[in-house]
Amino acid sequence: MIYYIIETKYVGPNQLDHQHIDSHVFDVCTKPALTNSSREVRTDGWCGTNNDWATYAHGSFTSQEIAEDCIHGRLLVAGCRAVDIDDIERWDREDGVVARYKPGRFEPMTSEATGDWIADGLHEIEADTSDKRLAEIVAECQETCRTDHGCKLDEDTLEEAIKERRQEMIDELTHASGN
Repeated sequence: MIYYIIETKYVGPNQLDHQHIDSHVFDVCTKPALTNSSREVRTDGWCGTNNDWATYAHGSFTSQEIAEDCIHGRLLVAGCRAVDIDDIERWDREDGVVARYKPGRFEPMTSEATGDWIADGLHEIEADTSDKRLAEIVAECQETCRTDHGCKLDEDTLEEAIKERRQEMIDELTHASGN
């Protein structure tokens, strides 16, 4: 049997929306990718884009293990996560998907989920907290989230929340002193 790697990723304007935040996948399939217009088999290269979803073929392989090794070694050098086969939609499995991987070692959190997660942890930030300490807090939060939850916080939301908290503390001090 021949196995194929097919990449699907959202390339539309709403990439940070909740439904698209972790939708980029690399599938190992028993059926090759087809181009979106002519429906021709393609084993390497861009297959087309439909409704803001781009499809790319990344080769054919003589075993599932070799295909997965390619995903780990060549395509997702920075790391990836396997998706449990039971979490892959039935119609995808029926269409030949035998394994799925997502880029990144940690599942990314949405901006909203990051805001919810960090909300309780802002108590140590004071008006005089230095920029250096804020950067340390960002790193500590990321590490805690990765270690405890296997997720990656949205960096921009995290930094913004921390800076806003410091500004709130500065404003409280200014207001309390009558300035």
